[in-house]
Amino acid sequence: MAYALKKYFARSQRYSFVTSDRKSIRFVRPQKSQGSGKQSFTSNTLVNVSETGLAFTADASLELELGEFLMVEFTVPGSQQMACHAKIVRLEEDFAPGQVLLGIQFKELLNSHKSNLAKGLKKKLCELKAEQQRDLLIQKFYHHKETRKNFFMWATFAVLTCIVFYFILQPRGIVPSENKRVPASVGSNTQISTTPDSSQKVLPRNVFSP
Repeated sequence: MAYALKKYFARSQRYSFVTSDRKSIRFVRPQKSQGSGKQSFTSNTLVNVSETGLAFTADASLELELGEFLMVEFTVPGSQQMACHAKIVRLEEDFAPGQVLLGIQFKELLNSHKSNLAKGLKKKLCELKAEQQRDLLIQKFYHHKETRKNFFMWATFAVLTCIVFYFILQPRGIVPSENKRVPASVGSNTQISTTPDSSQKVLPRNVFSP
């Protein structure tokens, strides 16, 4: 039944405390019996807060009980300090060694308290969203930078490869040999020398020596 109701009643948006936030809370337990005074305690481990309640850890030795009413005083993140009545609606034992996790729900909030919570949480959530968007943009920038670097590297490699293959596949010229015999013309009466000496005389083929 409770699971089915969650689909129709959305939970209030929660803000999780960070290191820069003041995470201390002071809470007072009312007297349990006649004649006993109020007990005041302080915890420095606020976990999260919403417009309807907050969560924090406390010493297990206090023996806090589910349904118990408290008077709490804390500083709203991004806003001012406030004090109000609250009821313990969640209790997780053994959350940490010697610690219990308490979830309290605000009761009978004044309009000034509601406004204080709404403005403070809106401010901190906007700051958190802006910081997340800035981190996302930085991640995208470095990702695109690395992508461009890889693209130019592969493009340069491809161009150099094409140049090398172009020169390898070029046809090589045939250099004629210097000692190649030149054929004589048909019907010619002259004998062409095949020696490279240009001073040698070419004699007619049918001349008789004296």
